[in-house]
Parts: sequence; structure tokens; C-alpha cells
Amino acid sequence: MVQRWRNALKEVADIGGMVLQAMHESQFIQDIVKEVQNKLHLISLYVPLYLVGIDSLVTQINQWLEQDGANKVGIATICGIGGIGKTTIAKVVYNQNIPRFEGYSFLADVRETSQDCNGLVRLQRQLIVDIKGKSHKIYNIDNGINNIKESYVVEEFFLFLMMLMNWKK
Repeated sequence: MVQRWRNALKEVADIGGMVLQAMHESQFIQDIVKEVQNKLHLISLYVPLYLVGIDSLVTQINQWLEQDGANKVGIATICGIGGIGKTTIAKVVYNQNIPRFEGYSFLADVRETSQDCNGLVRLQRQLIVDIKGKSHKIYNIDNGINNIKESYVVEEFFLFLMMLMNWKK
């Protein structure tokens, strides 16, 4: 436990300085607290401890994120029949890469949730919570879009959308 605190304090000490400029001190302190919370509270997703056969795929996706996906918007798609570990691969990649980004969000079951009554609004609320760290009232999809635009305050954001699809012939 003490070692975790030491590591956390070292990580906080390495954060680049922030300049007060023309904002109120209370807002500046809130910004510092939010930055520290983002650095320390990485919420990882559950994956089993012992995984077999996914290392090469995870490595390929991580390399793409580090090289080709750096400083731009990219979309990666993991396809395959059910039960081969697509969701597990996505969770491992997400867990390994969230420390590299200022903000992050993993929205699971996007297709199913979006088809429910007010499903898109619920997804928008979750995204805003992940961006800002607190919830906002959203009444409809358009209101959610505006809130997301206003909430976006980080330069690098890692967004994972899990959509399971049933392909029919």
C-alpha cells in the first residue's frame, strides 16, 4: 500500500506544470485536482489473469495505436465468429493504453443500448461522465450532442465502442 502511494506521488510530481493565467484560483485548483484524478484513477476493465493466444493480436493493435494511430483519429475493427475473444482483446488493449491518453471511455453494448428507449441518451450520459468526471442532465439526443461538444476539454481521448453484430446471409 505504501509503495502504491509512493508511486502515485512520483507520478504526480512528474506532471508538467500548469499556469494560472487569468482564471480564479478555485477553478485552477479544481483543474489540478481533475488532472491528478485522471492520472491516478485509471479504471481498468476485468479480464481473466491467464489468457491464451491473444498476445500477437494485442501487440499488433498496440503497435498501430503507437505508430499509425498517434496524433490522429483512427478506427480499428476486430471481426470474427462468436467466442474467439474479440471482446477480451478489446478490453486488454483498452486497459494497456488508457494511461497514454488524457481521457478515455469504454462504451459496451452500443448497438443494443442504442436500440432501447433513450438508449443513445444513456450512452451520451456515460460518455460525458467519462469526459468530465460528473454527470449532466441530458433530455434528448441533440442536447447530448451539445453537451459532449462543450465537455470535450482534453486533447487526446481514447474512445472504445463495443458493438456486437449478428451477420445473416
